[in-house]
Amino acid sequence: MLFSRVSVYPKSPSLTLISWEFSELVKSLPAGTYTLFLEFSRSGNDEWNIVNSINNYDFSQIELFDTGQRAWAISEKIFYRLRVTNGTDTYLSYVEPAWGSPDRTDRLKIREMQRQECLRLRKFVGSKGLLYKRKNWGEAPTISRSAAIIDPDTGDVLDANAVESMGTAFSGGFYTPFVYWLEFVAGETEKIDQDVDGAKGTSDILVVQANGLAYPFPRSNDIWLDCTSGRRYRIDSCTVKSKVRHLPVTYSIVMSELPFTHIIYKLDEVAETPGTNLSENPTPSTYPDTPGINWTGNWQ
Repeated sequence: MLFSRVSVYPKSPSLTLISWEFSELVKSLPAGTYTLFLEFSRSGNDEWNIVNSINNYDFSQIELFDTGQRAWAISEKIFYRLRVTNGTDTYLSYVEPAWGSPDRTDRLKIREMQRQECLRLRKFVGSKGLLYKRKNWGEAPTISRSAAIIDPDTGDVLDANAVESMGTAFSGGFYTPFVYWLEFVAGETEKIDQDVDGAKGTSDILVVQANGLAYPFPRSNDIWLDCTSGRRYRIDSCTVKSKVRHLPVTYSIVMSELPFTHIIYKLDEVAETPGTNLSENPTPSTYPDTPGINWTGNWQ
């Protein structure tokens, strides 16, 4: 990894300082002209946008400002990364959330807590799944039928079963999924949901509780897919379970199982099929586009 560390310091809603450090690999880079790009994403996994760049990049410069107005909501919904290229070779940094970087002591504490939790989840008690983060930004869905999907005046979802938006207000509905482990804990409840007007009858809803890492920041209405059973769950709430100062480390999550008739079961069926493309789970050091796992590996 060319970058050994990336730090983000929000100064105001329209000014964010990004600083970085290089590893020893920088000394062995091929000679040539390099360009550095500062990129941001709202998922931390895909849809990266260039916000600043430096042509004829001098590796002695290790700070850059983002002057865009991005803090419309809480800052952890924004992620940054750096990309250096000479036209032939490209080097990516770790992904860093835009909520302020901790000092070295706190970084080491969080790294160790996450290392222990990752080991516990992956080796002993965890269930492997895919986390689909719900889009909070994007293009309106394309209308391919006579009925409108989104109200043009209010932005409300009129057709929750539209494949174009997967029940959301944005095209595609969800960002590209990534592997996310959860520990199911005691406390499952089952309740009968009675439709008010009786049109849909009653349905059994299974509510489960689980524990997981605070990265990459699960949120209510995100979708978790169980890689073993193929079942889909909607995240109802997330509660911080442990933290170091202001930085959460683990979450307690409440989820509701979705019926097989739900539109969510049409999400990227090839990638979601248990046993397909999921056995190759990249290690943190080789998976630079996943926030959280690589974020902990970033802390030296």
